[in-house]
Amino acid sequence: MSASHADLRRPTYAVATLCLSALVCVAALSVRPALGQGVQPSPVTLVPRNVLRVIPAPETATLAAPEPSGFAPSAPDLSGQGRQGIQGSQGVQGIEINRLDEIPPEAIGTLGPEDGGFGIDMWRGTSRGVIEGLLQRLPAHMSSRAMRDLTRRLLLSVAPPPAGKPAALASATLGASGLTAQDSAMPVGLLVLRARLLAGLGEVPAVVSLLSVVPGHVAQESLERLYVEALFLSHERDEACRRVGNAIAVYHELPFWQKSMAFCNMAGGDLDRGMLGLDLLREQGLTDDPLYFALANRFIGAKGPLPAADSLTPLHIAMLHAAEAPLPTGALEGAGPGLLYAMATDPNLTPAERSAAAVRACAQGIIDGAALAQGYQAMSFDPEQLGNALSAVTRMDGPAAHALLYQAIQGEALPATRAEVLRVALDMAKDDALYPAAVALYGPLIGGIEAVPQLTWFAPTAGRMLYATGRHDLAGDWLTLGRQESLINSQGSAAVAALWPFSRLAGGDSVTTQGDLASWLAMREAAGATPPDGAIALLRVLFQALGETDSLSWVDIAARRDPAGRPMPDAAFLYALEDASEARRVGETVLLSLILLGDAGPVGAHGRALGAAVSALSRIGLENEARALAIEAALGNGV
Repeated sequence: MSASHADLRRPTYAVATLCLSALVCVAALSVRPALGQGVQPSPVTLVPRNVLRVIPAPETATLAAPEPSGFAPSAPDLSGQGRQGIQGSQGVQGIEINRLDEIPPEAIGTLGPEDGGFGIDMWRGTSRGVIEGLLQRLPAHMSSRAMRDLTRRLLLSVAPPPAGKPAALASATLGASGLTAQDSAMPVGLLVLRARLLAGLGEVPAVVSLLSVVPGHVAQESLERLYVEALFLSHERDEACRRVGNAIAVYHELPFWQKSMAFCNMAGGDLDRGMLGLDLLREQGLTDDPLYFALANRFIGAKGPLPAADSLTPLHIAMLHAAEAPLPTGALEGAGPGLLYAMATDPNLTPAERSAAAVRACAQGIIDGAALAQGYQAMSFDPEQLGNALSAVTRMDGPAAHALLYQAIQGEALPATRAEVLRVALDMAKDDALYPAAVALYGPLIGGIEAVPQLTWFAPTAGRMLYATGRHDLAGDWLTLGRQESLINSQGSAAVAALWPFSRLAGGDSVTTQGDLASWLAMREAAGATPPDGAIALLRVLFQALGETDSLSWVDIAARRDPAGRPMPDAAFLYALEDASEARRVGETVLLSLILLGDAGPVGAHGRALGAAVSALSRIGLENEARALAIEAALGNGV
């Protein structure tokens, strides 16, 4: 540590004889003006949506179970094990009020069917052991936005699991995402696991929203720590420190809470209590975090470079933000998803630091295009660079080059010029392996460009982007333009060849009017744009998975290519997925689909795994989600 706090503060404390129990007394007195008087405990929602619900029939005091006719019932089903512990009392005008202390904590969520959740009976027919076992095998990394959307909705859905014994723990490679033996024995084991999985994927706002509806009587240290860390990553220090102040009396023996309390005191302006907390940490020998103590010194005026850290923690991020300190060397390179989210949304970082984090976070699907745009807008360029962006960008690289093109596009009024800069920006994003981030960033801008004959050359670029962002109607306008112009120029034919597969994957009405894969292949070859190896087989897989036929036979495709090198998926998972989807076990089907796609996602998955997932999701009614996965796969494989 570069400077001792004892040299810089006015009073001197004799702390050598203090016992650890003194920390509890300090914490009880540490409600500082900055954190206590101005921040009142906010009301906490005690129940998730869908627990209090208007019942149409006023004569019944129980929730009627719907017919098992689909994956998203219009009313919640609390029959069987899902009903255990929930008793209702009939209120006025048909409102049923459940007793809050009997709501199963593991049923808590923020998404009902009307919000994108999978329904309160999503686990019907699936044992608790299977749920736990599969959840712990979810991919640890997801760059696919379609997979992230499915995962987020699965983990945030309001749905009680069936009763039963916890599953045997999955492999030790799960790390912090898996359930500990203590967690499994708790009545909130699945809730802890869901929150940990969301945190591991960098879904910080989802963690905050999930844990914000946990009732106050559901107390467990792992849940409270996950909540506080998510608030730190969200730069919500006041609320995080309020919860730290409440928790320290219970968890005062744990280093995380001791260190967090000391930080909260110092960041809130109470340096004396903060430094007393640091003394107690040293007395216990908790000095193996030099970055923590260096950042603590910032609050008492210390300067100088920060030590490198093998890995940053959410507490480090909160301290860096509060102290307005620069990132330590190498912090971005080793940042996990949650830290990337925090860096990408931190206005205290330099524009270059924030943009570098934001583009990585957006490419992984952790933040959306709007958040990336904020990072790019924070960077400064002179008028000459903005006025000659296509020339200036040739002398730049990294986030600055992408930010310059984004700002130039934003300031360009002429559609043709805007389209030209957009095409250059997208080509650069492909070269830098940032195309998914570019799709999220530029999708809204392309939607504002009208499909007119003068821009036929732009149709392949615009149409692909619009299909990728789910705006199929606007994408269809560019395909229609290509058909019209194909009668008089080659640019129109190129547009049709580029967009026809995506129209078919999206379920467009042009499926029967453009021939089949053999015709498409001939069209691409005539335009001098032969599809990459594997594209034809991939499209045939996806068409078949979506329930469509094609005249190009599998043996014709096999005769054209060598066997693929991607690993074949496990047969047990393939058969399990087929069984689950045929039985309409929604949660189980979504879980197995995500596991089969794996870390590689739809772009890198084996065709058998991809086809099985798309087919299964379509079978249970998630056709839009299945088509989104198919379009991602096609785009990522050069179709």
